[in-house]
Amino acid sequence: GPMRSKFPVEPTTSPHPLHVARNLLLGLAVFICVDGVVFHTRLYTSILAPDSYAGRIAVMTRAEKQRRSSGLKEVLVLGDSRMAEGFSAAVADKLSSVAGFKFVNLAQPASSVNVWPYMLREVDPTTRRYWAIVVPYGIGYEPNNADHLRISMAAPLLRYEDCFNFASGFQQWSGRFRAFTACILRGSAFQSDVVDL
Repeated sequence: GPMRSKFPVEPTTSPHPLHVARNLLLGLAVFICVDGVVFHTRLYTSILAPDSYAGRIAVMTRAEKQRRSSGLKEVLVLGDSRMAEGFSAAVADKLSSVAGFKFVNLAQPASSVNVWPYMLREVDPTTRRYWAIVVPYGIGYEPNNADHLRISMAAPLLRYEDCFNFASGFQQWSGRFRAFTACILRGSAFQSDVVDL
């Protein structure tokens, strides 16, 4: 047959409507649903690396939640590395055994006041389990460049309704935005853990 000397003209209109806005909204809805199923359920937290920050918090709170009550006056100790490494629950139990106290140490290095309320809510949802709760007095040096670490630590404990409250605990707007996003799209908070997986 005869050879073409030029390309055919592309049509300027499509015979089928593109529905760009509908497809974009549908894709966003599917993305949020998949994130919710994978990261807002126990599916992903069950395979978290236990040596990651998020994994340690998840394992620690799960173990405390499943622990049977001792029947004594239980005192929960929260805090950062100063409490995790400087406080011994075994020594405190021995010294206070006459008074009937039992100390439970959930202090975690690198944690902060941004994470502790969510840890407490996870292990004591009825707010009646502990006789007292101990938190360190004064705040240590908390650099703003560690916001991503604290968001990752709190990730296994966050819920959709925490987005405004959790985000308000960060000083810089970038940290607030990231914390807010982590409550809605929790996969963003698990970013470093997903990469390691």
